[in-house]
Amino acid sequence: MKIRNKILFWLLPVVIFIGIATVVTLYHFFTKTVRQNVFDQLETVADELLEHIGLFVDGKRNRLIDFSSDGFIRDCTDKITNGIDVDSCTLKLNRHLLYNKQPLDTDIAEIFIVDLEGKVISSTEINRVGKDVSGEDYFSKTMKRGSHINDLHYNSEFKLNTFEISILLTGKDGKNVIGIIVIRYKGDSLRKVTRSGMTGELGGVEKLKWLGETGELYIVNSDKLMITGSRFIKGVILKQVVDTEGVRAAFDNEHGMIGIYPDYRGIRVLGVSRYLEKMEWVILAEKDVSEAFAPIARLRNISVIIEIVSVIIIVIITIVFAAGITRSVKSLVGFVNRMAKGDLTEQITVKSKDEIGYLAGSFDIMRVELGELLKDNKKAKEDWESTFDSVSDLIAIYDKDCTLVRCNKALLNRLNVKPEVIIGKSCHEIFRYDKDKYMAGCAVIETFKSLKTAAREEETSCLGGIFSILAFPHVSDKGEFLA
Repeated sequence: MKIRNKILFWLLPVVIFIGIATVVTLYHFFTKTVRQNVFDQLETVADELLEHIGLFVDGKRNRLIDFSSDGFIRDCTDKITNGIDVDSCTLKLNRHLLYNKQPLDTDIAEIFIVDLEGKVISSTEINRVGKDVSGEDYFSKTMKRGSHINDLHYNSEFKLNTFEISILLTGKDGKNVIGIIVIRYKGDSLRKVTRSGMTGELGGVEKLKWLGETGELYIVNSDKLMITGSRFIKGVILKQVVDTEGVRAAFDNEHGMIGIYPDYRGIRVLGVSRYLEKMEWVILAEKDVSEAFAPIARLRNISVIIEIVSVIIIVIITIVFAAGITRSVKSLVGFVNRMAKGDLTEQITVKSKDEIGYLAGSFDIMRVELGELLKDNKKAKEDWESTFDSVSDLIAIYDKDCTLVRCNKALLNRLNVKPEVIIGKSCHEIFRYDKDKYMAGCAVIETFKSLKTAAREEETSCLGGIFSILAFPHVSDKGEFLA
């Protein structure tokens, strides 16, 4: 495996692992932080809206209490219910409610007085005088409890959503009940309350502006119907069922919850629900998970891009670094190959301030020392060859197969041949001995077998005489026969 591939093989997994671990750790940390921040903000908004709605309802009820303490309303109601100057009192009371009371609150759709039998005896809507409302929920419950706040509902007479607040009306002595006073409010007032923070109308809930594109505040009644508008769907009031985890939890524990769940659109949201006990309503503050975690998604994408860029940079650096190492190694290998072929003249010039540079320097020292050694060996060889050829005795060197490997000039001159004619031939071929006779008494063979010096005299016709033959063994350090 190449150096570059080895570095990439070991380095890249480590870098990728560290990068992934870092991205995952940061992602989870920031997700937890952002989620907690969003929940904190939603809780603040929901709690403030809960308080604001409570104050809104209390304000409407207090206005009704204030109306019920009006002496003129009491006197006229008392006279009408007792049959005293009914027409005149009815006219005066209608005008008083219409011109002196209704303008005090633009959310009022109607103010009317009901006698104890459920008949409307005065109203800001003149055509409703005389109408029987004894079957209405607000009438029966007010008679039992003394006061009542009706839930939002659609009023076909007014062709809009309304809710009623009613309270018993007593005479001047404050004891005798003489009727019921009712204020019918426009349902749109609830929508304005929930949206007031979004539009900045009320400083106390201006924090709702951070809800962004998907944040939403709305109210659900006891029938799990939305009674305020939706930012995303038109015509939902009293039509859209909101049976979400946040609503169910609020009705179950009469407090609310914090969590992530699908909203009425089926979209996952971070939500906070709060229970308004006096109205049996649930207030919800929600924000889409996609928008809430959008900064985290951007951070994740940026982190992934940084990780990819880091890997690319590391790959490039590794390739460049490995190329530098490889270049130095290739250069050093080239020098060594030339040395192996006998070229010891070229200086090794690998310039690198690391182990490769140190190795190159060592090779260069070896090159110089090897050159000196070869010079010494060459001189020694030349001296030996000169001595070998200057000896007048006939000298031959055989291998273990009795094949001639070298001889001196004296032998060549005596045989009158060139070296290539006899080198590689056996002794009996060179000196024309009978092979069987030669094999039986050859001093060379005897020396090969015994590894000791052997001597004998032999008449050699091709040399022209009788010669004394001495055979000396050449053995290795391990005692093995060499020549």
